[in-house]
Amino acid sequence: MESKKSSVLNGLKTVALILFFLLVAFGFLAVCSQNSFLYKFNTNTDVNWYITVGRGIVNGKAPYRDLFEQKGPLLYVVFAFFCLFKNPYIMVLLFEVVCLGVFAYLTFKLARRYVSPFASVVCAITVLFVAISSPYNLAGGGAVEEFFLPLIMYVLLCFIEFIEEKKQFSPLRSMLIGASVAAIFWVKFTAIVGLVAMLLIWLIISIKNKDFKKMFASIGFMILGFAIITFLSVLYYIINHALKDMFWAYFYLNLFAYNSKYMGVMVNVFKLFAYDYVCCSIMFVGMFLYFKEMGKKACLYFLVLFINLGILMLQNCHIYYFVVLYPFASLGLIMIFKQFCHIKYNAFFKVVSVLLCLVVGLGYCYFLCPSTRAINKKSDYIQLVVADDISNYAKQNGIENPTLFCYKMYDYGFYNACKITPNARFFAQNVFKEDAFPEMFASFDNEVENQSADFLLCEKGDYLKNEALISKYYSVVREYEMNQFSNLYIDKIGTFVLLIKA
Repeated sequence: MESKKSSVLNGLKTVALILFFLLVAFGFLAVCSQNSFLYKFNTNTDVNWYITVGRGIVNGKAPYRDLFEQKGPLLYVVFAFFCLFKNPYIMVLLFEVVCLGVFAYLTFKLARRYVSPFASVVCAITVLFVAISSPYNLAGGGAVEEFFLPLIMYVLLCFIEFIEEKKQFSPLRSMLIGASVAAIFWVKFTAIVGLVAMLLIWLIISIKNKDFKKMFASIGFMILGFAIITFLSVLYYIINHALKDMFWAYFYLNLFAYNSKYMGVMVNVFKLFAYDYVCCSIMFVGMFLYFKEMGKKACLYFLVLFINLGILMLQNCHIYYFVVLYPFASLGLIMIFKQFCHIKYNAFFKVVSVLLCLVVGLGYCYFLCPSTRAINKKSDYIQLVVADDISNYAKQNGIENPTLFCYKMYDYGFYNACKITPNARFFAQNVFKEDAFPEMFASFDNEVENQSADFLLCEKGDYLKNEALISKYYSVVREYEMNQFSNLYIDKIGTFVLLIKA
């Protein structure tokens, strides 16, 4: 009976702790994420692409076949669910809260292996606000790398327990590991390298130890977890006869046509250290402290870390790619905290410390996150200005349910600001080489010639280059030259031209 009561009590403590970290994540993200209700709009091109495609699914269009994008199929099914709600950006915010709250809880679980519950809570909160406000997070909220954090952290936690204790994975853990790998694979398959490295090391050690029975059982459950997520990821595309389009866009084009111009290792090293020296410092200082703690066992962890770093260095990295390093930075911070665990603290000090950590975290987020200067400002968002203009010009010209085509542009969010689902398959210009993917580039002029949309929007430079073509089919109604919030530390000038069908 006592054992049952203790189990229930531990379960309640776990639930309370998870809810606490979710609440903390909500507070920090409300300040930092441009999906928050404190912001009028999210300027991140990636999240706008995902919402545009998700809105298309809700309106009966199939990704890849009817609306082209190159991220994984699972992502668009998830974003289609978000688009069932009035404000999909708020749904993205709540998803961020869940992902980062669970990431903080898993950081707490990892910290409990080395430090007290009090130190573990402080450590998890610290990692959370540093990660959320990181300059690596220039995307403004909604980059897929954020969603990967709890998945990577879970596999890393299981891996560290294995290398330190030779503790084999349980059936449930094995299935969750397989599901974690699958979830990342069906969103961005290049991001699974670190997880694969951990599993290969586990496999080699299990073979060396001749632990075949448990090894094969774990592999079976991993395959089961992977298969469940895979089935859920591709089911929609099977039903809508878009599976071939999905494989062509997600695998073939990403492997052979994506514009991955290599910028050099030194450029990536500069990005890694210059943008977030806090993450780098705790990661590398913690690495040496972990070696001091674990000795030779730490070498397997180092191997996984350096494989992750090596893969990042060999890509044309956007800054937010480095977000996936925060699970490794978590272990680093835990090792730093461990150096102070010999000090005894009373209950009052612990409560005050946690509260102070929360206050410092909110201040850290507000003052250091590059997004916060855009809080509660509408007139500076060119997307919202254009949306108002399209609504007004449509009424003046008797156009019901106006349509829009963004000519040779990334998805800056104009479709979503206008709440318009594009008719064009190639509704935005992705980062592909023109000679490798001429179909997309040829389609832009075809959309103009066919007058497929009531309104045409393009950047002023593209309009001037193609004015002879565009002016045959569309008339200029307004030009824009205004500051807009970008995902960098400085604003940029938005120069666009809005045209209406002639």
